[in-house]
Amino acid sequence: MAAMAQGLEAAGADFLAIACNTAHFYYETVRASVTIPVIHMVEAVLAHIREHHPNCHKIGILASPAIRITRLYENILGPAGIKILYPDPKDQDRLFQVIRKVKAGDLGPEIQDQYDRVCGHLEKKGVALAVVACTELSALGRESGKTASLACLDAAEILAKRIVDVAKGVKPL
Repeated sequence: MAAMAQGLEAAGADFLAIACNTAHFYYETVRASVTIPVIHMVEAVLAHIREHHPNCHKIGILASPAIRITRLYENILGPAGIKILYPDPKDQDRLFQVIRKVKAGDLGPEIQDQYDRVCGHLEKKGVALAVVACTELSALGRESGKTASLACLDAAEILAKRIVDVAKGVKPL
């Protein structure tokens, strides 16, 4: 990833962004390899939460197991006073199967139903706001979560808006 970042910088990029939550495990390596700024997806999510949900102190994370293992969200949202909750192990397995099916191109109603069940169980744990922290889950679209009233923020969408705002000069890096 560092070599790709250096190539983009050499080609004239003003800044970079990593569009995959899990790939942020390599963020520091990428950032250290270039002289241009690199937008951090989770920091963009934190800024969004602070701006639009300032009283939120607990969120659910809908992601692959790698996000939990790397503590990507805990390391940034935790110091900001936001508690992170994940699906229980059974639901995390269900969610990982959803991710695998989406990668295989299956976006059918059974997949939506499984995703909705996970969202509903997070809601029962007291989660009112969750972050969709996996681009495969983003592919399910706004139809997902229909049966659960759990509000979801899409990390990929937040990052995309941040990129546009920076490119237009609306927000500084």
